[in-house]
Amino acid sequence: MAVRKFIDESAFSDPELHKTLADPALDDLAKKDYLADHLVRTCAFKKDRLEAPDAKTLTQKFYSFADRLYRNGTADGLTALATGCGLASKRGTNRYRYAPTDDLLRALVLANVNAPLEESAFLNHIHKRYRIVIGPTEAKAEVLNYLFDETDFKKNRDRLAQHLIGMGLAHRMSDACTYVINPMDSRE
Repeated sequence: MAVRKFIDESAFSDPELHKTLADPALDDLAKKDYLADHLVRTCAFKKDRLEAPDAKTLTQKFYSFADRLYRNGTADGLTALATGCGLASKRGTNRYRYAPTDDLLRALVLANVNAPLEESAFLNHIHKRYRIVIGPTEAKAEVLNYLFDETDFKKNRDRLAQHLIGMGLAHRMSDACTYVINPMDSRE
């Protein structure tokens, strides 16, 4: 599902592509050729990798091809990238999971917080800037409705706040608001 969403947002999001494929003046062969050329340009895809009689079949074969590549090795590469940059770790489990490392959290705070910042504003900022989803507000825009569980994302947000407080990167006020702080800020 993630592979399909990525393809939809990157390879198939071009309005010109949709306009061309919907053009009734073009026959199936012309549409298929246009789609194949588009995939070559946007995905560095070799034109002869998939044979198909029409654009619809080519699209389905491309989805299957991408899914197969992901399952046969790309996932391992993505796991290595995620652990290398601190987005995933085995903290508290024997499997990799989305759990930002202390180093990544510290870097995010130092790079993005100049003055005390309310927790929800911080989460919104790192979502806009880095597409990192932690809280329910950001998740609602990114996660498919039938997979979205607000409770899980509220727990993520609360665990992050507790972790940032433990690292000295946040303070919880008496009104239960949490403010993310940059310990290097001279105003502190």
